[in-house]
Parts: sequence; C-alpha cells; structure tokens
Amino acid sequence: MRRIEARGIGVVGSMVLLVTVGFLLPTSSALGGSLRPAAAPSAVKIHAWTQLTYTSGTPPSARESFGMAYDPDLKAAVLFGGIDASGRPLSDTWLYSHGHWKNVTATSGTGPAARWYPGLVFDPQLNGTLLFGGQNYYTSICGASCAFNDTWLFNSTGWHNISSALAPPPQAGPGLVYDTHDGYVVLYGRPAAAGGYSDFWVYNGGKWTNVTAKITGAAIPSLAFTTIVDDAAAGYVVLYGGTAGCSGAGITYDLRNLQLHNLSAYPPDARMGSRAAAYDAALKGVVLTGGYDANCNVVPATWMFKGGHWQNITAFTGTAIPGRWDGRMVWDSALGTHGADLVFGGDEYPTGGYGSLGSDTWKLAP
Repeated sequence: MRRIEARGIGVVGSMVLLVTVGFLLPTSSALGGSLRPAAAPSAVKIHAWTQLTYTSGTPPSARESFGMAYDPDLKAAVLFGGIDASGRPLSDTWLYSHGHWKNVTATSGTGPAARWYPGLVFDPQLNGTLLFGGQNYYTSICGASCAFNDTWLFNSTGWHNISSALAPPPQAGPGLVYDTHDGYVVLYGRPAAAGGYSDFWVYNGGKWTNVTAKITGAAIPSLAFTTIVDDAAAGYVVLYGGTAGCSGAGITYDLRNLQLHNLSAYPPDARMGSRAAAYDAALKGVVLTGGYDANCNVVPATWMFKGGHWQNITAFTGTAIPGRWDGRMVWDSALGTHGADLVFGGDEYPTGGYGSLGSDTWKLAP
C-alpha cells in the first residue's frame, strides 16, 4: 500500500479553505497486474458548476441519447436528435452560441432521419461537424437492426449527406473523436448486428478505413457506448468504460498512433452511460460527470483525468450538478471569459422514474 496526500481548495460560505487529504492506494501488484502507477492528485483549481437553464433562452426539449459537438468555426455547440420521454426519436438541430439556444432545424436543409445515439464530432479537415450512425426502432428504413451507418456533415450551410459505400457497420452509440495528435477522426463502437465485435475506424481525407487489425498494444474487451475524448495536453485519445445494461466497465485506455495502453489503475467506479465528458482546455484534462453504477443508480459525481490518472473533483465544484446518464458535454471556448464545459440534458432514471429527462443547461468554469 502507498500513502498519497492530495490538496485542494474548498469554499464554505465566504471562507476559502485549503484541504489536505491523506489516503492509501494499493500498489499495482496488489491489483494483480502491472498497471501504470497512479500519481498523487494535484491541487485542483476551483471550477464550479453553474446552471444556465433560466438564462439561455428556450432550450431543446427534454431528451437523452442525443449527439452534441462544438464547432469552433460557428462558435457554437451543435446538438442533434435523441429520444424524448415518450420514447420518440427526434430529428431537430439546435445551436448553443454565446449563452443562448437556437432551433435551426427549419434553416438547415434536409438532415439525417430521426434517431438516438448518433455520434457527433467536429472535423477540422471538413470545417464542420461529422455525424455517424445512431438508431431508430420506429422505422424500417435502417434495416433489420434498426441502426444507421450513414455519414453527414453539418456546417454554416446546413446538413449534407456525405455517406459512402465503405463505412463502419450500422451501430448505435459509436464513440467519435478527432485525434489532434494523429490528425483524423477515430471511431470506436460495437456493430448492432448480433455477434458484432467492437472495432476501430478512421475517417481521414473524406473516407472511412477499418483499422481494427492495425491496433496494437493492450487488449480491449468488446464494448459499446464507450466514452472517448481527445486529451490534447497528453497527446492521446482517452477511452473510458462502456458495455450495456447497468454492468459498466471501469477501465481506461489511451490510444496513440493506433496503439492502446491500459491506464485502468484507480479509475472512477465502473459505470455506464458516462457520456458527458470533454477535454477542458483551462484545466488541461478530461472532465467527466454522471453515469450510473452496477445497481442502476445515477452518480452525481465529477471526475477529471489528467496526467494519466483520475481525480474525483466533486468536492471542488460547488453546487453539484444532478446525477444523470446519457447527457452530453462539450468544451465551449466562447462561453464565459475563458471557456467552459457545457452540459445539456440526460436521464435521471431511476431516481425520478423512467423518462425523467432533463432539459437543463449547465457550465463548469472558473
């Protein structure tokens, strides 16, 4: 066992407190593997959750399992689709810009069909937001699995169908991220077809390439709904958790140059639906909130991945954001003075019962 001290700053009333916490961590040998040792958590610069729901105009309707990405050219977060409390898939498009929501569905042309669990990411090569996949049990146009494998681009002129014959298999909840170090979009997901095994694809130069056979390093289980974020400071892509039902996978990997490394020493507790995550350019780390545990209880905690290890920063973020799963988070560089993590929507099930969807907007900022 190793003793670690962590220092942080907390605010109580009008007092600012410096807190030092000592705790024990097991060595990697005690965990039965040669995992990379976790460093001591560093002092956390104060960032606080603030609800923006009542100051951001009319928001999108309550929903979960939508797609959201930040477009730096538009200086706006792009939101598409999802599912409402009645189980109906959605096909509307919204922008969050300079503190306000705007429904741009009517001015965006013919867009993707209604769906939930689409993957969205900004692709600087295309100067727009890339959408892939998703699912819709309410239509027959997507085939036997009711999942999509179409590719779309959203930019200042609206939606454009850029699908191609060669593409990843139809799937719901693909993890999409732009790898700033390697210079292309990475997809990790599990095909919807029975017996499908999770695979890796790259979108580069306007075309999809299956790179699963080229992935080296640590083995990774076949997972769906994995959280995937580009850690710009570290120079690699972070993959956390995944799988289905309430049996979350508490594992963390990094991907660089198509090589996987297991960083699963001392991650957040295993959870599913922790898809509200983004790289925070101010903290220079990946921030994650929410998800639900093995007992299907939502988790109202905020974590940060920095320097190769996770830190629970809930105590340093002021008013706690309500627990939720399948909300979304992006880093909005135009929000506030120095940018902020923007969170919208999600489901508070089972705390509020099935269909307890949110239409609230939050930011995490200094």
